[in-house]
Amino acid sequence: MIEIRNARKSFGDHVVLDGIDLSIDRGDVFGLIGVSGAGKSTLLRCINRLESLDSGEIIVDGVDIGSLGKAELLEFRRGIGMVFQQFSLLERKNVYDNVYFPLKCSGAKRSKVDGRIKDMLELVGLGDKMKALPRELSGGQKQRVAIARALVSEPSILLSDEATSALDPNITESVLGLLRRINRELGLTIVVVTHEVSVMKAACTRMGLLNHGRLQALGTSEEFFLEHPELLTEFTRDAGWLPDAAPDEALLRVVLREGGDASLISDLAIRTGVRFEISWGGFDRYGESVAGSFVLKAPRGRLGEVTAELDALGAQWREV
Repeated sequence: MIEIRNARKSFGDHVVLDGIDLSIDRGDVFGLIGVSGAGKSTLLRCINRLESLDSGEIIVDGVDIGSLGKAELLEFRRGIGMVFQQFSLLERKNVYDNVYFPLKCSGAKRSKVDGRIKDMLELVGLGDKMKALPRELSGGQKQRVAIARALVSEPSILLSDEATSALDPNITESVLGLLRRINRELGLTIVVVTHEVSVMKAACTRMGLLNHGRLQALGTSEEFFLEHPELLTEFTRDAGWLPDAAPDEALLRVVLREGGDASLISDLAIRTGVRFEISWGGFDRYGESVAGSFVLKAPRGRLGEVTAELDALGAQWREV
């Protein structure tokens, strides 16, 4: 649905995007993670041409957006909603009128879109706040108004730029739950820019790591957190941490999934007769699924036997 081909962008002598190639499928919740200055927000703004590429292409639904004229670009942008860290609500307008505002700007009569506005406010859980002013709302409620405003034009793509960065963890979780629900019920493609690993775990099906304007890694959220957490050490203290191991010990990272893998480690111990030390690990939620990554210490002298049994058990593992 969104194809980014060799995207390059500089501001003066500063290279912000350095040859990005990326595909985002229809219905994905795709996350872009990276430190400040990595190029995340610039890439997001290029997707709806708030910024233009120096070279390369962005193809959305088969259309090269760089080739669009002024009128075509305006029509294209109606199909893309945006949510930012700052809520940017009209302080003197109530919730209903804030959501109506983009439709009013496009010439829609209130009577024609009244039902749609109310449906959006019900969807984001603010059906009882239509007459409230922004100053009467919490931060999470304000962000829900911003999401409803972004959705009321019935876009096929939602771009979220650090939308939860100003919210506390509990409110962040409720907003992420809302984004998952919107993706599921409306079939929206959502692109999320963030530096928060909790957002990636909870909301994203796939993610890309940007570093100095380049796409350093790409995969599912589970692949990042469970198989290659060392890639995320800049964003969370625990990612990629490994215990010390003696020369005669090997460290194995084993991925377990809720349900089917519950007895895998105990089965491994019984079949090999080896007593394992679980040095690090735990379960977490990744979107709608639960999985965990565990680091086991095993005797190096029996490593071949242990890994053969892991293969026989159908385990997902690697030596670290």
